[in-house]
Amino acid sequence: ETGELIEVTIATGRERERVDPMLARSAADGTIEVPLIGDVPVANLEPFEAARNIANAGIERGIYRRPHVTLDIKTRATNKITVLGAVETPGTYEIPRGACDLAAAIGAAGGMTEEASREVDVLRQGPTFLAEKPDEAGGDDSVTQASYRQVYGSDATGPQQGGQRMTRIDLAATPQVAADERLLNDRDVVMVLTREKEV
Repeated sequence: ETGELIEVTIATGRERERVDPMLARSAADGTIEVPLIGDVPVANLEPFEAARNIANAGIERGIYRRPHVTLDIKTRATNKITVLGAVETPGTYEIPRGACDLAAAIGAAGGMTEEASREVDVLRQGPTFLAEKPDEAGGDDSVTQASYRQVYGSDATGPQQGGQRMTRIDLAATPQVAADERLLNDRDVVMVLTREKEV
């Protein structure tokens, strides 16, 4: 995934060789830049497959004869998603970028409460305007508390400023909701709406 920090170790088998790991960050084009070898495509590959690609690139480019390459993902790429409304633990959560969708976001917030409706509002790619404060109860650095009013203001409907886009999604309408509508990007805000009370 783009933005992952990857530790690359290349051993050549030479005597008295000092093997030091090198850090590389995956780029938006699906490559990582390996010292001496250059850019190597690793998008959507398991670590052992990416290591094999790096070894092959080193051989093809005449840098190494028989390199032994190992990869270790040190920091996974994540999106910060704020989940508010009728969920057990509202807050801001870091979700792996490759699996960042509505289900993952709602699951990270402890799931929906009994008052939750099947509809959610998604405010997409808004600026960082949440008045965030650390979660005092849990103390987890990856969770931040926020409130619905801070995000939406007094009027939750209508056009948003700064190019943000509001989308309402019916979670029960599975066939009608395109998969890409369920995907979330960094700093998106998910608001799980409550059911209207029956009289």
